[in-house]
Amino acid sequence: MKNLVRVQLTDIETSKLVSALESFMTEFRIEINAVEKYEWQRELESDEMILKGVLSKLKDLKQEQMDCVQICAIPDQLTEIFSHNQ
Repeated sequence: MKNLVRVQLTDIETSKLVSALESFMTEFRIEINAVEKYEWQRELESDEMILKGVLSKLKDLKQEQMDCVQICAIPDQLTEIFSHNQ
């Protein structure tokens, strides 16, 4: 079993992450629409759905006014998520 990475975010950090993801999602949608190859577009749309789910979860946690949010992920998954669109 792989090790999990835990990241704790304060309420302010969670708000900033939500804002950044919302901004990114707008630009990502434009990028998806610009892709000509159907298979690539479907793959990007799959990524978009995953990110929308993450954004929705973060917004739900933010509305609960928690002191902090803890995100757990396998390091390889984090690398894939944050390097995919660079």
